[in-house]
Amino acid sequence: MKKKATLLIRHLIRIYPMIPSLSAYIDEGFIAIHHERILAVGEGDGAVYVDKDTRILEGWGQICVPAFIDVACAPEDAWMPMCNYEWGTQLVKRGTLIINQEGKQEKTTPVSTHLLMPRQLQIPLKAGYTLIKGIDVHAKAGKRICISTGFPQSECLDQLLCAKLYAKVHPNVAAHDILAACTILPARCLSLHDVGFLKAGAYANFLLFKGKSFADVLNRFYAEESMQVIKEGVRIYPKLIV
Repeated sequence: MKKKATLLIRHLIRIYPMIPSLSAYIDEGFIAIHHERILAVGEGDGAVYVDKDTRILEGWGQICVPAFIDVACAPEDAWMPMCNYEWGTQLVKRGTLIINQEGKQEKTTPVSTHLLMPRQLQIPLKAGYTLIKGIDVHAKAGKRICISTGFPQSECLDQLLCAKLYAKVHPNVAAHDILAACTILPARCLSLHDVGFLKAGAYANFLLFKGKSFADVLNRFYAEESMQVIKEGVRIYPKLIV
């Protein structure tokens, strides 16, 4: 018997699978989830995956991208649970669901640490109460980069805003490549095989943004981005769904 979705998100304007063998994006599509894993991603409304127990969310006016992975975010104060919880919550609200907790970066080589130091940043950008002081960018095989907050070296806990700032500093870099630097490339650097992309069998970790494309997201510098965070098939921000 064919599996049915426990959660179906349909009528999405655009989906970014981040799989090299596929096209850069899928227009007017759906993502079907069976518990914590992705069941299917494709064009259309995904009706074939629906039964009486399927929860359906409408994705009108939204795009879907894999959840972010921070390859260089390694906490030094792991013995402080409340502190960890506080900054972990900030990361989740901005779309970062996986951090490099063990500090493993064997496959990455620093190429440009702190692209913008405080003295070079002419216009301070804020995300909530966090002042952006810099970006850590790690390279692997030439142009393959990972964008990271660099925490705890940096006071920034906002990987999304780091990506926006990187886009502003490098306007010729495609939005799709910047998205890869926050998703599939960090996954490869950390040898994670079922996150960082959207296809059947991968963990259902993804983000929903208001807008027509990821380029729209990069061009916005709002204090609070309009977004939803889904982790392993459950929406954990802004409202939990069960």
